[in-house]
Amino acid sequence: MIIIFFFLVLFLYFKLPQNIPNHINFMFQIDGFGSKNVIFLIPFSVAVLGYLLSVTSKRIDLYFSSFNNLIKYFLYYFW
Repeated sequence: MIIIFFFLVLFLYFKLPQNIPNHINFMFQIDGFGSKNVIFLIPFSVAVLGYLLSVTSKRIDLYFSSFNNLIKYFLYYFW
């Protein structure tokens, strides 16, 4: 999926204008513009966040391997 996403960004890069909107306010009005080179940060950040989430979810699964450990953890720290 990440590779497909990267190639999609690469394909669309040449069709983008030089300055693209990069921020909108709460009224959905564009209030920030940036270079189109910033679009390459999106697939990179998706890959990094996906990796970090996969690593941390494995550690959480190992730590809370049973439901009893989860209950003990919450009772110990939050009770």
